Parts: sequence; C-alpha cells; structure tokens
Amino acid sequence: MENRTLEERLEAAERELADFEHQPPLGWRAYQRGRNERMGIVLALKRQLEDG
Repeated sequence: MENRTLEERLEAAERELADFEHQPPLGWRAYQRGRNERMGIVLALKRQLEDG
C-alpha cells in the first residue's frame, strides 16, 4: 500500500462511503452492515486527525 497522509486516507474513506450510499439497493441488513463498517473507518480516521 502506498504511503498516504491521514487527510488523504480520510478523503478516500469518505468517497467510498458516499459511493456505497449511492449504489443500487441491497437488503437492509447488508446495507446497514456495509454503511456502519465504512462509517467506522471514517470516524476512526477523523479521531486520529484530531488527536494529531
């Protein structure tokens, strides 16, 4: 994996979350599981940036 800054990783994770939310419908549980997983990544990266 290439070296990326936290900001770049956060931007990529936010794009992935947005892309996931705009894909064709899944079953509700699959959607929630995938969204929660991606949101967890976004929140963890934001926390890392804030902690510095």
